[in-house]
Amino acid sequence: MGNYKILRQLGSGGMADVYEAEDQTLGRHVALKVLPPEFGRNPQLVARFEKEVRSSASLNHAGIVTVFEVGRAEGVHYYSMRLLTGGDLRDRIDQGLDEIQALMILREITDAFVHAHAAGFVHRDVKPENILFDEQGRAVLTDFGIAKAISSESKMTATGVSIGTPRYISPEQARGKAVDARADLYSLGCILYEMLSGAPPYDADDSLALIFKHVTEPVPTLPESYARYQPLVDSLMAKDPAQRPASATELLRLIDELLSAQRTIAMPAFAAPSGARPPSSESSREPTLITDERRRIEELAQEEQRQKDAERQRRENEQRQKDEAEAEARRQAEQRAQQQAAEEAEHQRKAAEEARRAAEEAEARRQAEQRAQQQAAEEAERQRKAAEEARRAAEEAEARRQAEQRAQQQAAEEARRAAEEAERQRKAEQQRQADEAAARKAAEAEAARLRREQTQQRKAEAAARKKIEAEALAQQRAAAKQQRQAERAAQRSEAPGSKRKPLIVAAIGSAVCVAGIIGWLNHDEATQAPPPAATATPATATATATPMLQTGAPTTAPSAQPTATLMTTPSPAPAALPTPTPAPTPRPTAAPTPVPTPVPTPRPTAAPTAKATAKATPVQTPDDAARQAQRRAEQQAAAAAQKQKEQAEQARREREQAEQAARLQAEQRAQAEQRARQEAEARAAQPTPTPTPKRRPMGPVGF
Repeated sequence: MGNYKILRQLGSGGMADVYEAEDQTLGRHVALKVLPPEFGRNPQLVARFEKEVRSSASLNHAGIVTVFEVGRAEGVHYYSMRLLTGGDLRDRIDQGLDEIQALMILREITDAFVHAHAAGFVHRDVKPENILFDEQGRAVLTDFGIAKAISSESKMTATGVSIGTPRYISPEQARGKAVDARADLYSLGCILYEMLSGAPPYDADDSLALIFKHVTEPVPTLPESYARYQPLVDSLMAKDPAQRPASATELLRLIDELLSAQRTIAMPAFAAPSGARPPSSESSREPTLITDERRRIEELAQEEQRQKDAERQRRENEQRQKDEAEAEARRQAEQRAQQQAAEEAEHQRKAAEEARRAAEEAEARRQAEQRAQQQAAEEAERQRKAAEEARRAAEEAEARRQAEQRAQQQAAEEARRAAEEAERQRKAEQQRQADEAAARKAAEAEAARLRREQTQQRKAEAAARKKIEAEALAQQRAAAKQQRQAERAAQRSEAPGSKRKPLIVAAIGSAVCVAGIIGWLNHDEATQAPPPAATATPATATATATPMLQTGAPTTAPSAQPTATLMTTPSPAPAALPTPTPAPTPRPTAAPTPVPTPVPTPRPTAAPTAKATAKATPVQTPDDAARQAQRRAEQQAAAAAQKQKEQAEQARREREQAEQAARLQAEQRAQAEQRARQEAEARAAQPTPTPTPKRRPMGPVGF
């Protein structure tokens, strides 16, 4: 969490959880107090938590815990403070404290309150769990979580809201009144009583009952062995704050007086020798023999502890005898209760039997009365049925009259609806025809655009063929020129008589090579000549579009759609030439003419049959009119449903045809781009012929 590594949980309270953590920056162990995540969403609790941090951090005293850092990590509020490993006061009370230890702990906490009250803070929640001990055993006050500056104008704890632990709460705080430093002194009085007696001054199972005892019940009495501390407890736990010590400073003075008196009892006074100088006022305030005083105090404490143990043993024996007597009394009481319960059960059984008999008699009387009432009810029911039949006959007559009237009105309404439906269908047919005309125009425009693109492609292919032929002829001429230069060089270097035959062979080889190249070019041009563009018709478009929708790619015949890929055809080199001639430049095949995009032709729909305007005819009976009206309504509904189905099917076909046309256009553009890239790569890959100065003559060329 933040810069801290959680090691273990030390405790959990109503306000926050406390963990032992390691500060990864400074490498020290600290106590990390974390506000629970669910409380972090409560602005009031967050404000209390932040106020706790500010209150604790502003107090600098050895008896008040030191706050190191406050922060927020992962949405959780926390602050780090000094880690105290000596346990809390609750553990020591459970183990047992003598009066000297109790007074020393009370003095250290009171000294811390002297500093806190002087700074304007009230703790409001003093309890043994908030008093911890450091490694040296010094008491340290923690958890100023609900501290409130006396001079602050905060309204966090307004009148009517009490904050604190019910077992140690002051009466004025329980009433929701304004509190001051004397509320902390009341809590210290409760803690002093518990340290001396081993039990809290008030106890109850219910918190409200416990708070009520603090307000109403008198201060409890200490055991007889601690009677000398009763005045201090009475003063601290006074119901009226005005009767308590005025401040923590005054309480500290009272504690010092008790400690001094305890030392005086434990250590006899030492008489000064005759003629000795009287001690000064400064030196007479403290005993001089500290070691003897401590030893005697410890002996006195041990004696008091033995007395406490004996007193505790005696109380335990008395309590055990009392518990045994109470157990015997409870056993006898249980036996008496069981006997009384058996007698009561027998009495109840007899009473139940009498009640059952009385109930049976009452049931017989009730059944007789019920039969009489049933007969009267049956007679009344017969009369009611007769009246009901008469009323129903009148209502049926009225209903027949109204049905006839409604049938006539319905017939007229159906006639009007039929006329309106015929008009609507006529308008829909006109709109459909207009849509079909617009679709045909769009298809014709698309076909014209495709024809223009095909014409441009054919022109580009013709230009490419001419360019390739020119390059091949230029290469052939360069090869022939190089051959002639080689032959002339050979003629100059050799005798005329011996070189005649090779020259003839070389000339024949060159002629054969040129003829082979020209024949190859003519054959390739004839093979790759584009066929005439096919004219798209509605029937052809429909036939072509169907495979496209099924397979996702256009389907064409081999004669109308040749493979549009760049092919490099090597020249058929002669088998044996007098001198090797450079191979002709690879020539890309002519790109085929793409198939024109099919023109989507909307499927004609059958023209709706106009219904004749129904004329109102005299209705013979209401039932016949109702049946006729129902049949007409069913026929109209069926016709409307069929028309909607046809319109939806037509819209689907048009959408599929548009998607097919778009895919064909995209594929044609991709093929054109691929052909252009392949032509560029072929031109870049053409080898540059290098002239050979001299070649050995070879035999005649054969094809």
